[in-house]
Amino acid sequence: MNLNTDLYQLEDVEEETLKYIFISQGKEVIVKAIEYQYVQPLRSYQIYNLAFGNYDIEKDEIIDNVVSNNDDGRKVFNTVLSSIPRFFGNYSDRILMVRGSDGTKEFLQICQEACDKCGEGNCRKFNQRLRIYTNYIDANYDDLIKQYKFYGGIEDENNNINLVDYNSTKKHLYNIVYVIKNK
Repeated sequence: MNLNTDLYQLEDVEEETLKYIFISQGKEVIVKAIEYQYVQPLRSYQIYNLAFGNYDIEKDEIIDNVVSNNDDGRKVFNTVLSSIPRFFGNYSDRILMVRGSDGTKEFLQICQEACDKCGEGNCRKFNQRLRIYTNYIDANYDDLIKQYKFYGGIEDENNNINLVDYNSTKKHLYNIVYVIKNK
């Protein structure tokens, strides 16, 4: 999925769970992790979440709600994208789910309580991480659809996710983006 070559080397931690680590080398040296986590079935498919963030080695967990500002964001993003073909190389019949930790109702509530700039229902930080992915999809859509099919996920008031064909003019409505490898 990554069309760029400026990225970090991935180290396989657990091939069967698809967990990778790499070192972000910007202002600081930060261990990062990517993990494809099984979420649930959807009809005949299995959905996996793309989890990413700083890696706490002692606790063996990914911290996905921090912003590192390590001056290597594009290289880190390219590295995360480079793991997606590996995922589909092992699990071509699965669905990949992309949702940022800043895209939940809980995040929005906490942000609105803490931020003077957030208005009622209007938070520029809400879904910021998903916007990074959708902007990449939009910029590279013609190349990406040769290998992948994209769907937007819109969460209703009952927390149900409705899948719709991906449309860049409606991406602001999406809480989740789903990716399927073309057959």
